[in-house]
Amino acid sequence: MSDGRRNRSLADYLARAEVTDRTTRYDVSAARNHLLRRQGALRTVARWRTGAGEGAQDPGVPAGQREQWPDPASDRPVDAERAGRDLNAICAVSLDAESGDHLARLVGAGAGEDEGPFVFGCLLHLLGRADGARFWWQLAAGAGHPRAAYCLFLDHAGQGEYHDAGLWAGALAGTGFRAQDAWGDRGDADPRAAPLAPGLLAEVVEHRHEVLGSIPVPGHGLPGSLRAALGGRGGPPRTAPGGTR
Repeated sequence: MSDGRRNRSLADYLARAEVTDRTTRYDVSAARNHLLRRQGALRTVARWRTGAGEGAQDPGVPAGQREQWPDPASDRPVDAERAGRDLNAICAVSLDAESGDHLARLVGAGAGEDEGPFVFGCLLHLLGRADGARFWWQLAAGAGHPRAAYCLFLDHAGQGEYHDAGLWAGALAGTGFRAQDAWGDRGDADPRAAPLAPGLLAEVVEHRHEVLGSIPVPGHGLPGSLRAALGGRGGPPRTAPGGTR
């Protein structure tokens, strides 16, 4: 998804990666609010678990109405369990027949694009590399990729990091982004999205960054291996039983 932006190489993305110092100031009031939001979300999860079994409809969804993706403008905080379930589903449906091509352009010198980091983040998430997924989504979101920002919104909510989730929700405000437009109806996605074949993880290479340390990057064989895993289909990849969280 270039949208007029110049193509960027993998080296370009890593060169502009930086660490933001978040410990220079500590906001006691913000920390208190964070804990209160977390407490409220835990109560929501407790009510859901008490009132219904696994697979039941979200208690906030009226009877007869299909569940939708969380809205960053209003569904805050999203309870951690729902956020994790929805992020798994989004990552699964985001990998399609063109994903291997996006990764190939990301790997190729001088031919990277904003869609490549997003796709690679989704792949890393399904492979159980949550920290790496967050890194690549941050790069994509920083380049103006709204779906990556939405994944970060869910990722932080899933970890109970509601302040950071709110920051990414704010980044989406005014953009006109709607998850339904990006991924369709929430009811059509499988909330039990499972990890990809572990063999793909062998195609992920560890790059040593002088500031950030070890960063997972796509190896040259990963695009072809992903195409093979997807089987040339336009839908989510074949998965094994189990979950990523």
